[in-house]
Amino acid sequence: MASKYMVSGSEDKTLKVWSLEKQQKLHSLRGHSYLVKAVAVTPDSKYVVSASQDYTLKVWDINTGKELYSVRGHSLSVTAVAVTPDSKCVVSGSEDKTLKVWDINTGEELYSVRGHSLSVTAVAVTPDGKCVVSGSADDLSFQHRNN
Repeated sequence: MASKYMVSGSEDKTLKVWSLEKQQKLHSLRGHSYLVKAVAVTPDSKYVVSASQDYTLKVWDINTGKELYSVRGHSLSVTAVAVTPDSKCVVSGSEDKTLKVWDINTGEELYSVRGHSLSVTAVAVTPDGKCVVSGSADDLSFQHRNN
């Protein structure tokens, strides 16, 4: 299912939520204390997840623009974010060289993976939700399987 929304994150510490159907801005989301490095919309189009240089991930209700919660589990800037196809988990990557998986409903950290020697710069989840792929400037790419 295609998303009805587009979300942008900015150096001004905000996110903007745009309706693709109405072709207009719906919300300006404020809450991060440093620039927003990455954003993702859940496949069910209910939530926006933002990653920031303030070391946090925030989950927002896409319809109301309200911040639902914030988590701080990385020890450095959060640089990448992805959501599983079932919209149940968030995967984050950080300058602290780790990937973390979070329960999107509770904000609980489910597990953490270390493997890169430099900052994690990209994360993606395969369409079947069984594999997370991460990238880094260390020229390594890791696949983390969830069987």
